[in-house]
Amino acid sequence: YKEAVAAIKADPSVGAAIAKYKDENEEYGFLIDDLFILRYAISHTDDIPTASKAVTTTLEWRHDNQTILRPFHKIVDDSSKKDVQRDFEELTKTPSILRAWSQHLPGFNDFMVHGAASYHGRTIDGGPVFYARPGLSETKVAEASAAPNIIKNLVVFTKEPAYALCDHLTRKTRQLVKCTTVIDVKGIGLSNLPSGTFRKMQTEASHETELYYPQYSGNVIMVNLPTILRMFMSGFFLMLPASLTDKIIISSPPTKPAATSPSSASHSAPPMSLDDNNNPIPTTGGKTFHGIPLSSLPSYLGGYCRCGTPRPAEYGDVDGSGASTPHTTPGTNEEGWCIDGVSNIQKTRL
Repeated sequence: YKEAVAAIKADPSVGAAIAKYKDENEEYGFLIDDLFILRYAISHTDDIPTASKAVTTTLEWRHDNQTILRPFHKIVDDSSKKDVQRDFEELTKTPSILRAWSQHLPGFNDFMVHGAASYHGRTIDGGPVFYARPGLSETKVAEASAAPNIIKNLVVFTKEPAYALCDHLTRKTRQLVKCTTVIDVKGIGLSNLPSGTFRKMQTEASHETELYYPQYSGNVIMVNLPTILRMFMSGFFLMLPASLTDKIIISSPPTKPAATSPSSASHSAPPMSLDDNNNPIPTTGGKTFHGIPLSSLPSYLGGYCRCGTPRPAEYGDVDGSGASTPHTTPGTNEEGWCIDGVSNIQKTRL
């Protein structure tokens, strides 16, 4: 792709945008260099004009939204850090995201508390994993809590910290590291599907993600998809970018792990550690689910992980109200709260 990268950089509009916006991005650790351009060259093979337009559009978008994007680059501020994973997980806990974004996105808090989704763990190549449990989410209540453009922005902006981690690891390992998404569709039926407006918003968000975060999305794994919904979903897939639909995998959960699973995995010690050169070291003994170590796969999907803490107290002080809303099933710490403080044994809507 050397020739393609050179051709994109030679475009006058790209050169002008880089000269204008390079310093303000690199000030907080987002590098505008050949690797940044390479992602667009790969995404738009043999179409230099489209790639060049995407670069300039992205740089203008980052400029317009830099106040929101800046807080999520702590993980790349210090390249000598040995535990990038811990930094990333701390950075993406919902209260941290809420505090950073609620000032700029009215309705963001109200939307988030009705959903069950968050980053959790890593793949065997070090990439982040984003989990969603729409069957537990109060989608219609969430829709009413914020305007569609706010919800669309939420979906797009939540890619920033994971993209920063992927970029960090790509530079360290010299391999293109991407984010995997796992969607557990259990609990979704024809009676509680998202509205047409919500689906349109998701489609727009998917297209914007592919534009602003090229070569970010890895596999999208859909688990427990009922047969009755497969025809409906196939129509929805047609509205998504082809670069994304090619990565969709419809899967069953893995076979339930044996009771003799390692005790070290039962409460999810991070499945990855980093060597002295910040390269990820797998510690899973080869047991994976589409590239995700079973040691970090949540127990509700048949993995070993039962980490995390309950959600309620975390939401009460986000806006200073002191209010607390118990969203999850009561129980002991053995159940786990892997996904944003939602119980792994939760079966009813939040």
